[in-house]
Amino acid sequence: MRFLVLVPRWVSVLHAFYAFPLGLSYISAVLKRAGYDVVCLNLNHIAGPISEVIRETIEKNAIDAVLTGGLSTQYAVLKAHLQAVRAARPEMVTVVGGGIISSLPEVMLGALGPTIGVIGEGEQTIVELADALINKKPLDAINGIIYKAEDGALRTTAPRAPIEDLDALPIPDYEGIGAGPYLDAMVPTDLYTLYTHDNPRMLPMIGSRSCPFSCTFCFHPLGNKYRQRSLDSIFKELDYIINKFRITMIEICDELFAASPARLDEFCRRIKPYGVNWLVQLRVTSADDAVLRQMRDAGCIVVGYGIESMSNEVLKSMQKKITSDQTERAIEMTFKNSLCAQGNLIFGDPAETWKTVDESMEWWLSHRHMHVNLSWIIPYPGTALFKDAVAKGTIKNELAYVENGCPGVNLMNLGEGDYYEIARMVNILNMTPVPESMGPVLKLEAQPDPHPMRGTRLVTIESVCPHCGAELVYRNLEVGQNPFGDMSVARMPCKVCNRRIDFPLTLIPVPEYPADVTVYLRQAIEHIKERRFQDALAPLQKIIERFPNHEDALSLLAHVLLTSGNFGPAIHYCTQCVRANPFKAEFHGMLASALAAAGRYLAAKAHIQTALGLQRIAREPHGELKLAMVAYHPATSLWERAQA
Repeated sequence: MRFLVLVPRWVSVLHAFYAFPLGLSYISAVLKRAGYDVVCLNLNHIAGPISEVIRETIEKNAIDAVLTGGLSTQYAVLKAHLQAVRAARPEMVTVVGGGIISSLPEVMLGALGPTIGVIGEGEQTIVELADALINKKPLDAINGIIYKAEDGALRTTAPRAPIEDLDALPIPDYEGIGAGPYLDAMVPTDLYTLYTHDNPRMLPMIGSRSCPFSCTFCFHPLGNKYRQRSLDSIFKELDYIINKFRITMIEICDELFAASPARLDEFCRRIKPYGVNWLVQLRVTSADDAVLRQMRDAGCIVVGYGIESMSNEVLKSMQKKITSDQTERAIEMTFKNSLCAQGNLIFGDPAETWKTVDESMEWWLSHRHMHVNLSWIIPYPGTALFKDAVAKGTIKNELAYVENGCPGVNLMNLGEGDYYEIARMVNILNMTPVPESMGPVLKLEAQPDPHPMRGTRLVTIESVCPHCGAELVYRNLEVGQNPFGDMSVARMPCKVCNRRIDFPLTLIPVPEYPADVTVYLRQAIEHIKERRFQDALAPLQKIIERFPNHEDALSLLAHVLLTSGNFGPAIHYCTQCVRANPFKAEFHGMLASALAAAGRYLAAKAHIQTALGLQRIAREPHGELKLAMVAYHPATSLWERAQA
């Protein structure tokens, strides 16, 4: 019997970055070690329609069973691949594992339609399952699976016990799953962690499984018992991937890498001679000045923390078992030791109120130089938040929720209007550059892209760090897949001090618009001069319907709405202005004005700070911005109130 380990095509274009499938690499490795006939197919590196590539692979290799897996957010992709497998051979045995099955076994088995689903850790299960399939043994004797019996009923076997001896597992099948082409296509802008090398080569490793904590937004697909590999086992794997793939960096993917200071100390002492960079996740309670200094000396460049909130009330609701003071202390020590601190403030917990939002936002505003990300809490299947949302009816249909891509839902005791207002604020502020962190682009050169199918361009940037003054050169930075609208930006940490820098890039030319767009603009401007604001709306909306990022049309429309006191729509279009060009001070000033008029002074303060910083960099007078803002609301001192 021949098994196909199938890595679905997660990317929209070949050679684009994706998370290396460590789980499927382990599955391939244990099957090969057990002597089974295994073929691997990673569709992220192979051109051609998915259905055709799968069909050709199945027919050419006489495949008898297909093994794959993924997360709940990858439902649509997994379903499409399973349909392609069944179209190629309707009677094919299909096995699916990963978080998507472990979180909702019955729902996902029914929806995806595999022959068998694997619940929890899959290494021991898949070896027993292969034996059962080959020798036609009953499935009910295999722990940790779900399948459809001959009578059509779903059968779930006894839970699989956690794998106690992680050292007994083989090194993941990096080679079979495609680590070579994965590394060859890697560029520094693929991840914030790759900035230390112009030609990075980083693979993930895992040194422990699960986590001893139970945060409400976390799901542990590999079970709830925390277990660690020995450091001897970890370094044996490290030796292999360095020699085989010329690795320069490793990503330690543990939910919690170091449960004890002694283990972290020994790891640092052992990895230092390798000369590789590495990144790791720690709890804020594990951060210690001496430990962080030792980590930096041993090649660590990034420390990820579970920050989540700066409201102790929300942290308690999340069952984080940390305080905001501990978080602040950890981040400050991390920066002090020239390590890049990575973390998120996630909004929307059930305990969230405008008061707790303000607590987190006040902290973020005074620590913007730390580049803590802003995000939204998502109740993923399997988490306590998800189960609670289902019980309360907030999520009415589990399958529909997963089919929708696990979108955010309002878990707070606040209305939908508040929910969308907070979400909009979070999204736009997370995309807003930090003027104090903007680096001058002294030289910008385009480079040939060895992977043109990515649809992007590579550039070289020469700059000076605005934080430490180091002269910097970054090569192979990718632009074109830009989250900021028509402007391009590279957000890269300094190679010396590790603090992040925003580089505004202007490689994308201003598009040439049709002649009628100019006509519409002139009509709108004439109406505005005559203060016929309602008449100005129609021609501007005609432009935006065709060209959503047209800066002039957006700013004029926002101006009309602000002047006429329609602050809700004004906030929307001012936000669109900032999205189209986050480096334009005027747009941040307009958005600040609209937010302040609506009473959202903290959000207004953030955009005023940004506007002032951008003008300072451009050496523009602040007075013009102040007058432009107050002109919208001459009866109020919004400028002063928003800065207070």
